[in-house]
Parts: sequence; C-alpha cells; structure tokens
Amino acid sequence: MDLPDIYETRQRALLRETYLAGDHDRTRQIGQHLVIEGIATPEEQEQRRDLLRCTALFHTVIRAGEAGDIEKADRLRQHIAQVFPPRAIKEVTTAGVLGTGLQQVLTRDQHNQLLAGMQELGAGPELLRLAGTITIR
Repeated sequence: MDLPDIYETRQRALLRETYLAGDHDRTRQIGQHLVIEGIATPEEQEQRRDLLRCTALFHTVIRAGEAGDIEKADRLRQHIAQVFPPRAIKEVTTAGVLGTGLQQVLTRDQHNQLLAGMQELGAGPELLRLAGTITIR
C-alpha cells in the first residue's frame, strides 16, 4: 500500500530512517517538530512523544524477532511495558496489526482482535472501513 506523498508521510519516513541509522538526536528533533506542528496542549504533546518512542521501540522488537534475537525482543517488550502507558502500547500494537492486515492477511481471530482494539481506542469510521477491507484467511 502506497502512502500519499504529503509532508506528514515524508516526515514519518525520515523519522524512521534517522532512528534506524542510530541518529537519536535527529530522530528526537523530527519527532518533536511533528508533535508541535499538530498538537496544542502539553499533555497531548507528551502523549504523542510516548507514541513515537513506543513505535520506534516496537519496530526494534519486530526486527530483533525476525533476526532470531528473542532475548533482545523480550527485553524490549518488558521495557515497553514498564515505560509506556497502556494506551500508547495499545495504539502502537493496533496500528501494527492494521498495517500487517493491509499488506498481508489476518486470521479471523486477529481481525476480531483488531476491530475490538480499534473500537476501544475510539477509531473513526474511515479507519474501521479500512480495517473492513482486510483479507481474512
């Protein structure tokens, strides 16, 4: 699935590239800039910062698991559970399952869990419609 070529999408790609390259200062700068651009209150800004950091670590967990480094993946999962609020973790994992489903397929159980998570998070009708297009095996 191709994302639209808009400012937010380009910044997200740059954020991921700088994180993967280990340039944490630049990653933080980009993340803070994105947060400040779209959010007015300090509480919302902190929630988005948590979400960005949690997302970056979640991607690292996935890569560690794919590389067979289960110990690292488990350590990072524990760190995520200790550091981030449950809602941030739920948002990141739900977005991950949605992305996987859009690119591949989901089992009926995975799809049901996705829809339940999206409803719990208050996803809008467009996201729910998008989730309804996922192929179920």
